[in-house]
Amino acid sequence: MPQPIDLEHPQLDLLFAIEGPVTDAAAKAMREAVIALAASRPWIVAPPIFLNAEEVPRHWKSKGQPFVSVGALMKIYSFYRPWDRRLPIEIDQAQYEEACAVVGAMAALTRSVDVTIIFELDGAIVGYVAEGAPEPGLAEMFLGEWALALRDRVGGRR
Repeated sequence: MPQPIDLEHPQLDLLFAIEGPVTDAAAKAMREAVIALAASRPWIVAPPIFLNAEEVPRHWKSKGQPFVSVGALMKIYSFYRPWDRRLPIEIDQAQYEEACAVVGAMAALTRSVDVTIIFELDGAIVGYVAEGAPEPGLAEMFLGEWALALRDRVGGRR
C-alpha cells in the first residue's frame, strides 16, 4: 500500500495536445482516446481531462498564452527537488506508469489519425508523438530519465 502523500505536495500539469490546426475528425478521435484512457485505470491524482478551446478553465494558460488546441490535461505530483525525496516511491512509480500509458495512447492515436501530439510539463515542452511513436526527446529524456531516477530511488529506497 502506498505511503500517504503530503497534502502540501505541489502538483504539475502534464498537457498533451494536437499540434497545429485540428480537424473535426482529429478532435473527435482525441476526445474518444482521452475518455478511454481516463477509464482504463485508477489514477494517482485524477484521470486526464479532455480540453479544447471552448472548455479550458479560464485560469489555465500554457506558456502565458490561452490554450488554442485540442488535447488533455492531467495532474501529477512534483518529482522535482526538494519534493522528490518526499514523494513515496510507489506513487512516483505509479505516476511514471501513468505517463507511459498516456504516451502509448497518444502513439496509438497518431497511428490512426495524421496528427502530432505535443507534450508539455508545466509549460515546458518535453517532446512529441507522431506517426505512432514518441520522438527521442520524449522517450529518452522525459520518460527515460524518469525511469533512471526511479531505478536509483528503488536501489537506494529513498
